[in-house]
Amino acid sequence: MASFAFKFASLVALATVLVAPTAADFHIWNCQTNPGDFEFNQAKAIPSNQYSCAGFQNPGNPYTNGATLPIQAGSNTFTVNNLCGVPELTFYASGSNLVFYDVESYAGTCYPGSHSQPFGNNVACSAEFCYDDWVCESYICN
Repeated sequence: MASFAFKFASLVALATVLVAPTAADFHIWNCQTNPGDFEFNQAKAIPSNQYSCAGFQNPGNPYTNGATLPIQAGSNTFTVNNLCGVPELTFYASGSNLVFYDVESYAGTCYPGSHSQPFGNNVACSAEFCYDDWVCESYICN
């Protein structure tokens, strides 16, 4: 009987690990040069552990490719190259979220963010005004 209880407890522990949600792994910031003109000119992917001015300025953190800006729910397909060592991620609209794939495998989901400015209007940090519009859950930057 003890053997059965041990096996059952092991299976429950394994199932918990397999279905546990991942933490926010990276963010996608929509950016504009002049907030008065409502023209977005770029979007950048920032790993959660670099959520700062330094993360934005890090040339290793990539911009998106081929996106209609700002990236929003129902947005077109776009890619991000070389985020956390992954050669290419492809993003697709999925209802009010974005899903993304590494080659052909599902890699995660992005959910609408707070649309807050991560570093306010800090022009010393960037000439851009950026908004935290997407919070992405995955494993790639962990």
